[in-house]
Amino acid sequence: QVIAVLVIFFSSEYREVSTAIVLILVTGKWIPIKWLIKFQYLWYRFFPPKVKLLTELEYIEQGHIETKKALENLRKYCRSPDCNAWKVIAKLRNPVRFAQFIENGTQYTDEELLEYNSEEFFDNEFHHSSYSDDNM
Repeated sequence: QVIAVLVIFFSSEYREVSTAIVLILVTGKWIPIKWLIKFQYLWYRFFPPKVKLLTELEYIEQGHIETKKALENLRKYCRSPDCNAWKVIAKLRNPVRFAQFIENGTQYTDEELLEYNSEEFFDNEFHHSSYSDDNM
């Protein structure tokens, strides 16, 4: 280890930098782990990392992405041998619809899609028109 420290020290023309690296390595070897954990705790307490908040559009997009992933995982699980299909189907209100979802991935009927899209349209229209500066 002494030879490694000497190699590190003499490997750079900048003696200040190599001295700093050697000092950090040597003191880091003797510092107890509890002190490092305490220092890390205090550091994050006084200098917390910046939290990036999502915009409403990003939140909606993330929700769509995660829902799509979860539904695909559900389809994979239901197709796997680990799934007890009869037990799952016995608990469902509409097993035919569930079977269609497992087979081709459609989870919405045409009526549900139409209703959802029209509600989303009207919600967006209300949201944008009620808070605009033109109404004042």
